[in-house]
Amino acid sequence: MRQLKEIDIKLTQIKNKTQLIENFKQFYNLTETQLKLLSPQQKRELISLLLREVSYSPRKNEIKIEKNYIPIQINQ
Repeated sequence: MRQLKEIDIKLTQIKNKTQLIENFKQFYNLTETQLKLLSPQQKRELISLLLREVSYSPRKNEIKIEKNYIPIQINQ
C-alpha cells in the first residue's frame, strides 16, 4: 500500500512538471512574436521591469544580477 502511495505521489509530480513545461511553452509562443516587434526603448523598459540591478565586480570578475519577480498567470 505504501509503494502505491509513493508511485501516486511521483506520478503527480511528473504531471505537475509536465504542465509547468507546457505552460512555459505556451508563454514562449505567445511572447516570441511580440518581443520581436518591440522598439529598442520598449526592450529597455521590459528589461528594467525584469531586472532590479546588474553589477560587476572587477576584483572577482563577477557579474551579479538581481531579478524582480513578476507573477505570471497563463489562462488556458
